[in-house]
Amino acid sequence: MTADGNALARELEEMEEQRDALGAMLARIRAANQESLPWAMAKRLSAGEPPLRVWREHRGLDQAALAARSGIAPATIAAIEQGAEPGLRDAAALARALEIDAEDLLPWPQD
Repeated sequence: MTADGNALARELEEMEEQRDALGAMLARIRAANQESLPWAMAKRLSAGEPPLRVWREHRGLDQAALAARSGIAPATIAAIEQGAEPGLRDAAALARALEIDAEDLLPWPQD
């Protein structure tokens, strides 16, 4: 290999090491931003409680406060907590207000 070829190989190796370091850093950042589910919440969700109620209470909100944050009517929130299926727009607004993924509002499968 020529001197130029050796220099290019070293440069490529350095770039790959930097890429790997950045990938590891991004993975640590993503992991740090993941909220873990407390055991008490997991028990409530697995018992079939409505996820919206569980998350709302976990965030320390009453229905009126969640309505104000999300722009969703309190009656709609109450209906969802009683088992009504939210529409996509409502689910997205509620998820944003609770700082969760909309998927987190889906009921857990019951055995």
